[in-house]
Amino acid sequence: MESPKTHNPASQPTEEKPVQPSADISLSPKEEELSEQMYPLIERSLFHSVTNNFQHLADIIFPVMGPAIRKAIQEAMKKLTESVNHSLENSLSPRSIAWRIQALFTGKSYGDIVLQHSFIYQVNHIFLIHKKTGLLIRQVSHEAAAERESDLISAMLSAIRDFIRDSFDAEESDEVQQIHVGNQAIWIEASPHAILAAVIEGEAPLSLRDLMVKTIEQIHREYTAELDAFEGETEPFALADGLLKKCLLSREKPLNRKKPNSLLILTLLIVALAGYWITNRSIQNHRWNQLITTLDDQPGIVVLSDHHRGRQFDARLLWDEEAIDPAMLIAHSGLKPERIRLIKIRYRSDDPEIAASRFRKIYHVPEKVKIIKTDSSLIIKGTAPWKWVDPFRRKATMIPTAVPLDLSGLIASEEQLMNDIRNAIQETSFRFVTGTTELYPEDSNSISQLRQQLIWLDRISLKTNHSWLLSVIGLTDSTTTAGQNIALALKRSRLFTRKLLPQALTSVNYRNYWTVNRDTTLHPIMNKDIIFTLKQIHKND
Repeated sequence: MESPKTHNPASQPTEEKPVQPSADISLSPKEEELSEQMYPLIERSLFHSVTNNFQHLADIIFPVMGPAIRKAIQEAMKKLTESVNHSLENSLSPRSIAWRIQALFTGKSYGDIVLQHSFIYQVNHIFLIHKKTGLLIRQVSHEAAAERESDLISAMLSAIRDFIRDSFDAEESDEVQQIHVGNQAIWIEASPHAILAAVIEGEAPLSLRDLMVKTIEQIHREYTAELDAFEGETEPFALADGLLKKCLLSREKPLNRKKPNSLLILTLLIVALAGYWITNRSIQNHRWNQLITTLDDQPGIVVLSDHHRGRQFDARLLWDEEAIDPAMLIAHSGLKPERIRLIKIRYRSDDPEIAASRFRKIYHVPEKVKIIKTDSSLIIKGTAPWKWVDPFRRKATMIPTAVPLDLSGLIASEEQLMNDIRNAIQETSFRFVTGTTELYPEDSNSISQLRQQLIWLDRISLKTNHSWLLSVIGLTDSTTTAGQNIALALKRSRLFTRKLLPQALTSVNYRNYWTVNRDTTLHPIMNKDIIFTLKQIHKND
C-alpha cells in the first residue's frame, strides 16, 4: 500500500452549510453597482496589505497552499522516480538490446517497442464512489472480467480510507493512491465529492493515471450539483458511463507466445557482430593478397615484402618508371587507398616488355612498329614513315643495347609502295604484230597505266633518295635470221624508251635490252614481245 495522496484543501467546503452552485447566476442592478464600487476598494486593500505586511497574508493562505504545493511536488517526484526506475530497468538489460534490434528491423520507435513488451495489462473494473457517503454511484466492467460485488468493494475502500486516517493521523484531504494484491492493483483518484477506482490486472502505464485524473475532473465539473446533493440515487449519473468506459484500457500479449530468451538474443548478437568482423577481415586480407600477387606479376615491379597490422597494409617494392602505376591497381582492388602505404624503390628492369617500352619511349618508335626482345637480339619490325625509318637506320649502330638490333623486318611505308609499283611494272608486257613494231590494239590502253606508275615511282624516289634502272627487254623468235631478230627487238625496245615512256624522270633510268630466246626462266609469260625489269641502283653501284 503506497503513501496517502494529498488533495488541495481549497477545493473543500469551509462553511457549515454548503452553497449550492448554480449554472446561471444573475445580479440585480443595485448588486452590480455595488460590485463595481467595491472592486477598486478591495483591490487597493489587498495591495496595501501585501505591501505593508506580506507575511500576514502568507500565514493566512499557508494552510491552503501548503498541502497543494506538497501534493504537486509529491506527484512530480513520484512520476519522475517511476520513469527513471523503469528506464534504468530496461536500458542496460539484454532485453532492451533485443528490443532495439526489433525496432531497427520493424521500423518502429524504441519507445513503441518498450510499450508493446512492458505495459501488458487490463483494466477490469471502474468504480465511481461518493466520497462523503462511501456509496457506489456507477460501475463499468471489462466484458472479459469476472463479476464483482461492487457495493462490497466500495464499502471496503471506504473502510480502508478510514482505517488509514485513524492509524496514521492522516488529514481529511489525504487519500490512498494504490492498493496491490498479487498481480492486481487498485488505482484511486479522488475529487472533493467523488472517488474514481480502477481494478487493474498486470502492469499499467502511467498514462492510465493521467486519464483517470482527467476523467474524475470532468465528472466533478459536469456533476458538481448532483454529487453535492447525492443521497443514493444513481440515475442522474447514467451518462457518466461513457466517461468511465474510456478508462477500460487493456493490452494483452499474443497467446502461446514465448518470451524471447534475452541471453540467447545477446549471444546471437555477439556472434553476428563477431562473424561480421571476421568475415570483413577475411575479405580484406584476401583482397590484399590478391593485390600483392597482381603487383608481383606486373613487368617492372618486384614485391620485396608486405605485411598488415589491423586495418593498415604496408608493402615495399622495386618499381620501374615504365611499369604500370601501382595506384591504378589499388583503385580496383576493393581496398581503401588511405589504408595502404607503399614504399617504391626505383630501379631499371631488364624485363623484355619493360625494355621494349623504354626503347619505344626514348626513340619515339611508332605504335605500328613492334619491338621484340629475345636473348640474342632486339627485333624492330613493322611499317613506319620514311622520315622516321631513315634516321633511325642511320643511327642504329650507335644505339646502346645489351643485344644487337635486328632491323631486317623494318620497312618504310614509302618503300612498301615503291615495291608494289615495281612488282606491277615487272608484271606488265606488250605484244606486237609479227615482224613489225606495231602494238596490238588491245595493249594500247596499258601504255598510259605504265606511264603513270613510272611517274609515281619517280616522285616517291625523290623523297626517299632512291634510284632505279628500268630495263626494257625486246623478245623475238627464231623464224628469221639472227640479225633481223636483233634489229627488230631493239626497235621495239627503243619505241618504248624514246616515245611511249615518260622522258623527264629524275630517279628512273632506262636501258634497252633484247633477247631471242623465249625461255620461261627469263620471264614466265609466253608469247610476249616486250617485258620490263626494274632494279634499285645504290650509290656504290
